[in-house]
Amino acid sequence: MGRVGAVRGGRERRVPGVPVWGLCPYDTRTTPTDVLRDVERTHPHLATAHGHAPNPAFVDPREFLRNRPAPARDPLEHGVPALELTDPEPASARRAVEHLAGGLAASERAGLLVAVSEVVTNAHRYGRRPVLVRAWQGAGRVVVAVSDSGAGPSDPFVGLVAKRRRDDGGLGLWITHQMCRVVTLDFSEGFTVRLTAGDAAG
Repeated sequence: MGRVGAVRGGRERRVPGVPVWGLCPYDTRTTPTDVLRDVERTHPHLATAHGHAPNPAFVDPREFLRNRPAPARDPLEHGVPALELTDPEPASARRAVEHLAGGLAASERAGLLVAVSEVVTNAHRYGRRPVLVRAWQGAGRVVVAVSDSGAGPSDPFVGLVAKRRRDDGGLGLWITHQMCRVVTLDFSEGFTVRLTAGDAAG
């Protein structure tokens, strides 16, 4: 394991009569600067070589998630989609994406297909039609965007925390995050879930 750098953070939790600290370590040599910046903003304390200290730049994680800018699109999305479907059933969307994902490793392909099923099901159940499924195929990766014209889930932690919330889509988005290399939620024009499987964008 590599040496852990100085930027580390943790939430303080208290057990009755016993103060307990949870520490989230990050290697400052290899972790991207923008990730470290976000880590610092969302932890109420920082741990350095000099000990724990309150973080004056702390932002409540709910507020941080609500105010994040729309995620950057994958470069593949600047091209013409290899697949575009309107209001497909989950099985139809899955079969269409499976055809595009034939060049991926078996585990990547299987994860993407599970994610597509979950996201399309959620779009029909909780979103607003039309449900649009687009996909792009590149060297070593596939990007799938599932969009609807609804507002999207209201819980800022949806997909990041495993919990059952009937009004916010249950476990589907959480499962999706476990299945794909990259999952982003975009609220800028209706609601779009982007799934990336395979190699990271160059």
